[in-house]
Amino acid sequence: MKVRINLFGALRIQALNYTDSQLEIELPAGARVKDLLQRLKIEDSRKVIATAENRILEEDDQLPPRAEISLLPPAFGG
Repeated sequence: MKVRINLFGALRIQALNYTDSQLEIELPAGARVKDLLQRLKIEDSRKVIATAENRILEEDDQLPPRAEISLLPPAFGG
């Protein structure tokens, strides 16, 4: 299945050294958030917030088909 990924912050560089903010990749049907992060070579999932369809996804959540996934680094400070 194809998913569109929106990368924010430092994740644009960390994920496959990709410097654009958006990419599209092919994943097997039934892929989970952790599969996507592994494919993008993001090793520590605690440093990523994944969202799709206006909700935050957990590491073991299955990705919706043809989804647009946003990956954001967590926010700190105030």
